[in-house]
Amino acid sequence: MHSIAPQPLLSLRDVSKVYASTGAIAVENVNMALSKGEFVSLVGPSGCGKTTAMKLAVGLVDKTEGTIAYKGQPGTPRPGTYGIVFQQPVLLPWWTVEQNVLLPAKVLGLDPAASRARCHKLLELVGLANKEKFYPRQLSGGMRQRVSIARSLLHEPELLFMDEPFGALDAITRERLNFELLQIQDELGVTVLFVTHGISEAVLLSDRVIVMSASPGRMIGEIRIDLAKPRGPQTLREPRFRELEAQTRDMLDAAEAPADGGIVVAR
Repeated sequence: MHSIAPQPLLSLRDVSKVYASTGAIAVENVNMALSKGEFVSLVGPSGCGKTTAMKLAVGLVDKTEGTIAYKGQPGTPRPGTYGIVFQQPVLLPWWTVEQNVLLPAKVLGLDPAASRARCHKLLELVGLANKEKFYPRQLSGGMRQRVSIARSLLHEPELLFMDEPFGALDAITRERLNFELLQIQDELGVTVLFVTHGISEAVLLSDRVIVMSASPGRMIGEIRIDLAKPRGPQTLREPRFRELEAQTRDMLDAAEAPADGGIVVAR
């Protein structure tokens, strides 16, 4: 008997975005599916539409053409089923760390006691267990982004959208947070769509890396990352890591999409 492939948690089929005011094509014929518990990264040149593709997936931008389905039903994920982390932490400076993390509980009307307990567990998970009463100005850039990640996970989302969350950080802090994110995703099992310019970052974190072309953004290839888990600093020294890094870089260097308009899958 043939096994039936599980239904994607989120899928985009032939999705395009054209800005009516200018006629500019932001992304074209985006095809992407995320399975439950998967970590998928989008990489591509600056301005290629990676962030637009993510915003289409979450419903922050309306599509011009195509189909988006969540759990097999037409439409984007419902509020409360996802969290978002942007490049800047966007914390309220007059609120403490604890208050910032608890913001989704206020917006979604969640149980205060249960939310506070989860807040403390998440702060422990991201290494800020003793910083609940600190204000954002008292934290480093990496700490503020950890607060943002904890906030995005407070309501136990199925999906986590991350738009270059470590792009503004120094290399050492960025690498440290990459390893912490791997631990968080492994422990919580959340499905992640991660936008980045970093090839090494994408290969380290992901189950699959989707490569986008220069504007207008199209998905020109996909690389399945078969590195063993759990991953850590030793992963960066593995020959297979370097091979996958090179494959991703070669695909990014490709000037044109495949002639048939399909996606190249590198194995």
